[in-house]
Amino acid sequence: MPPLPKLNISALSLLEQTLRDSPKDALLRDIARAEVLVDQVDDAQTYPEDWVIFRVTGSRPQLAEPAMIEGSALKAELSSLVERLCDAGKLGISDFGENSLIDADSLCRQWSMSRQTLSRLRRRGLVARRVLAESGKPRLMFSRDTVAKFAIAHPDAIARSAEYSRMGPELEARIVRRAMRYKRLLGYSLNAAAARIAERFGRSHEAVRQVLKRYERAAGARAAGRQGGVSGPIFNEADPLTDARREAVFRAWRLGVDPKLVCEQYRRSRAAVRRAVNVARAHRLSDLLIKGALTHHAPPQHPSDPLREKLLKRGTEKKTATRKIEISPLDSPPANAGLGAPVPRTINEIIAISRANTPPLGVEERTRVAAYQHLRSKVAETIAGLDRLFPQATSLDQAETMLRWAARLKVELIRSQFRLVIDTLEGRLERKVDDLPRSRLPKLIMEAIEAVAGAIDGLDPTHGGRLAAPVSLAVTKLAAKWARELQPVTLPPGTRLRAQPLLPNAPDIPDWSRSVCPWQRWLEPHFRTREAVDTGRLAERERDFLRQRFGWYGGPPRTLAELGPEFGLSPIRVVVFEQRALRAARQPK
Repeated sequence: MPPLPKLNISALSLLEQTLRDSPKDALLRDIARAEVLVDQVDDAQTYPEDWVIFRVTGSRPQLAEPAMIEGSALKAELSSLVERLCDAGKLGISDFGENSLIDADSLCRQWSMSRQTLSRLRRRGLVARRVLAESGKPRLMFSRDTVAKFAIAHPDAIARSAEYSRMGPELEARIVRRAMRYKRLLGYSLNAAAARIAERFGRSHEAVRQVLKRYERAAGARAAGRQGGVSGPIFNEADPLTDARREAVFRAWRLGVDPKLVCEQYRRSRAAVRRAVNVARAHRLSDLLIKGALTHHAPPQHPSDPLREKLLKRGTEKKTATRKIEISPLDSPPANAGLGAPVPRTINEIIAISRANTPPLGVEERTRVAAYQHLRSKVAETIAGLDRLFPQATSLDQAETMLRWAARLKVELIRSQFRLVIDTLEGRLERKVDDLPRSRLPKLIMEAIEAVAGAIDGLDPTHGGRLAAPVSLAVTKLAAKWARELQPVTLPPGTRLRAQPLLPNAPDIPDWSRSVCPWQRWLEPHFRTREAVDTGRLAERERDFLRQRFGWYGGPPRTLAELGPEFGLSPIRVVVFEQRALRAARQPK
């Protein structure tokens, strides 16, 4: 059985994530409405996101600015949506009725076509159901009513599939010779030659293109083996930038590798490499939105309407941001000052800070929490407006800069809770932190930091209250778990507990400021970058640039559009300057 198809439309992906936990009866109704919707979608029209949600769920959301979806793309994704909903509900043949379904193999024999052709028809509106057979294995089946309607609506596609005949070696040889002539005389590319040959031979464009690609691969392998008397590839075009290659290009860009080397490696232009990087960045940002990393994690106020709470939060957040635009928390000093300082890396430093810390000021804490949640909401709005195929670099940079800013605020909020964390742990464990086994303290501290980070994500600044309440609850649960794991210390009568030696002033825990948010895994620069900036290994101009770029100067991180005029660099040169600075910073001493 093939893997579950992916959903490329973010609105449908978010809808599927919301509906997959629905009861079986509700899923069956949603599946039936989605199958009906396919027949009502016109390929040439565009449809608003809220209308699509209403036609599938029967409930119309209130979105501030619903995204527009092309009819052809929507029709191609509805079969994937139905298959994923069937898989989420573990639906079997008995849930639909055995007599109302026909399996994929039987349908292929009925229409005299291959499974690949049937897969292409699914992208044209033939909705499939992924159901569990009696053996427990998933099977691809189709509703007989859906099959009958599709046959009436697309008779030509089915007739062409029935008349299909495979291309033999002689025909493939003629196609290759014709492609050689087009390349030599007209300078055609592989795709252009395939289109003209398909018209001449009465074949599909894709079939001819695959013949030429197979010949190119075989000729390239023979040429690499240096077999004498064998001609090389006709077109010798670069391989497409697949997802794996796009990820490799993104990692190279993130490390500051010279773009010229990347272009030479993949035989692509600078524009193609930049677009691949932007698509990879947009994909990561979309994953944050889909997985809920940018939404409020507090319990919904209306559990009976999860669709409104989970799916429509983007519109609600946008209205809230619009009403509060005049008093944005980002303009307050606690939100844009005192950020980016190095964090303690030793147990001794954390204990000393907790002893010296005073309770955080309420105004400062509320402002930073409000700014953190506001930045997440703004990033969610920016991601929703990104183009899936051609995302703008300026919008990506703005979203990523706001995410870095949110991470800096979260680090300061965690730092302010060290005293409460240590006091709660000592009170629950009934002993000083200094008396705990030193080998286990780093893990305990990191779990406590993770618990505080989760409490910050779930705090709603509009409802009032301080951060101490959720932090105390989270750390108390953590301390209860550790109290069960730590063995009590039993001493003979009259014996005194000997003091343990202090740990040397060397890092015992990793740099936790780089892991408090899920997006820091790919947004933060190489770990050597800050070392190079703090130790002065870079030139003064590069150090100042990187400090402001990543928010290590006390203020919030800044976008390239803001740094360009300040450093006298054009929009193109500022990108090159950043790559050179990152490349120089990641070099070892």
